[in-house]
Amino acid sequence: MGHPNVRITGGDQNGYSAALESQHNMKAGPGQLYHAHVTNSDTQDLWLLVVDKATSAIDDDLAMMACLVPQGTNNGFDFFTPVPFTLGLQLVVSTTMAKVTIPVASKSWFFANFS
Repeated sequence: MGHPNVRITGGDQNGYSAALESQHNMKAGPGQLYHAHVTNSDTQDLWLLVVDKATSAIDDDLAMMACLVPQGTNNGFDFFTPVPFTLGLQLVVSTTMAKVTIPVASKSWFFANFS
């Protein structure tokens, strides 16, 4: 199916979920983030975390930024000035705000625009 709210902003690359998941590795390596978005299909509120890491995020990894995504809603970030990342771009849903705590079930769709 893909992400239900795909849109293109300032970057030259788009990444999105092909199935429900708890995280998505958008890019391994440095770049800039223009837009990040998640649809939370879970029955609990989750946090969208942006993690600067080349490989999959694990519990207790620290987030660069976070935003609350109430159950059954969409939320994310749009940047007028892109946000740089150095190692890689991971988008993760978490039950906690400041560090990664991956939920048991995978019930989210991700989308990002980056370079």
